[in-house]
Amino acid sequence: MAARIDAITSNYGTIIRIDAQTRRGRRWLRAHTDAAGIQSGVETAVDCDHRYGVEIMQAMIADGLTLQDAATGRIA
Repeated sequence: MAARIDAITSNYGTIIRIDAQTRRGRRWLRAHTDAAGIQSGVETAVDCDHRYGVEIMQAMIADGLTLQDAATGRIA
């Protein structure tokens, strides 16, 4: 059975984009990130400084969400 991906992450150098793919991922981003950083009008993605992006991704994984790197396809 394939893992359900809660968010896809993209690294643009100094900016990381975390794009929620599931309802669980969207709820997590709304609850744990600054609403000003949420993009796409439907609260599905956050663009943030690389330093904060790493911390956000670590917290998502610690809370049991599944992330996938857009460039490599690696799942965490």
